[in-house]
Amino acid sequence: MALRLLGTSAAQVVLALVGLGLGSTAIAADKPAVETPRYSYIAFNFESTETKEGVDPSDDPAFNNGDFSLFTAQGSLGITDWFHLHGEYFDGNCNRCESNTFETDPGPPPVNSTTISDRDFNGYKIGGGINYALGFIGLDEADIVLRAHYLDISLDGAEDDNGYSVDTLLRAQVSDRAEVWAGTEYQNIADIENIDIVIGLGYDLWQGLTLTGSGIIFNNESGFDIGLRWYFGDRLLDRDSLF
Repeated sequence: MALRLLGTSAAQVVLALVGLGLGSTAIAADKPAVETPRYSYIAFNFESTETKEGVDPSDDPAFNNGDFSLFTAQGSLGITDWFHLHGEYFDGNCNRCESNTFETDPGPPPVNSTTISDRDFNGYKIGGGINYALGFIGLDEADIVLRAHYLDISLDGAEDDNGYSVDTLLRAQVSDRAEVWAGTEYQNIADIENIDIVIGLGYDLWQGLTLTGSGIIFNNESGFDIGLRWYFGDRLLDRDSLF
């Protein structure tokens, strides 16, 4: 894997949000201790990335070295204080991923022209995971998360595939309004095996409505997403989990 931290748009977005989070931490220094991360939420994101769930058109000349622009919807529900369900649906385009060559002049020699267009790309993953608080080692506001999903993808003009993904994350509340996370995302689908290393931040704007941003920063590819997440547990359930 190549280190591309400072040279990618993903890293620049994430670093800007990290700066925002660190500023909020300083402001909140005199406030009571924050709680551990929350797991009941819905979220909507815009994502621009060279890979998605292990699919990498930049690695296949048949796809013109394209990339993805996607809208995603995510949902998570805390079942207990240590177990949660999680899912995601995404839909968008594989940009510049289809070539069409046609004849513009039938005379000898024929003159050909090529147009490049997008392909539809969508899919979903659904699963769950455990979240284990790290208070026993002095990290009272941090969790280690292990999560697995069933994964299904569809790329226009290619065969639909399914497989699974496994996420390993460290999530930590750095103030009453800011959260950071980092970890790995592994995908195994058809003949694809891929590992991404991700980092991100969430900043609570108002009543659980949170601005989020994350990016792939340690890989040959890069990408980022930015969106809004609403933590509804405390407001609808009077706690973060059902039980």
